[in-house]
Order: sequence, then structure tokens, then C-alpha cells
Amino acid sequence: MDFAASGIWTNVKTPACDKLKDKIYELRLSFGKMEIRILYFFWGSSVILTNGFLKKTRNIPESEIEKAINYRNDFIKRNGGGEK
Repeated sequence: MDFAASGIWTNVKTPACDKLKDKIYELRLSFGKMEIRILYFFWGSSVILTNGFLKKTRNIPESEIEKAINYRNDFIKRNGGGEK
């Protein structure tokens, strides 16, 4: 499915989604008392999920954002480089 073209992801705004940095976004999910975060980026019209974690502090740990950036960079390198 072409998520970006269908508007599913592009129309989701805060508080459900937010841009973090370096083209990494977060999706916020709550299940009872659990706060779940999924980090992702866009590749053309695709959404690429990088990592997820249970949020235990007020701020998103910088290590999780850096992990997502590293996964994104690796993905781009393995898929021909450049941006789509």
C-alpha cells in the first residue's frame, strides 16, 4: 500500500506523530499505562520503521534517536544511496 499517497501517514499529526530530527519521526501509542514509541522515516512513498521501545522517561532517549538515524543511514546505503 502506498501510505504516503493515501494520506494515512501524512495526515497524522501531533500528539500521535511528531518529527524528531534528521528526518526521523515518532509514532506515539498508549496501551493502558504503557507508552510505546515507534521511530520511522519516509523512503519515497514508503514508511520504514526503524526501532521501537517502551518510553520510561519524559523525553525520548537520545540513544534511541541515534539508533534510528544509524538504521536510516544504513538503509539508504544498502538501497543505492541518495534520497527517494
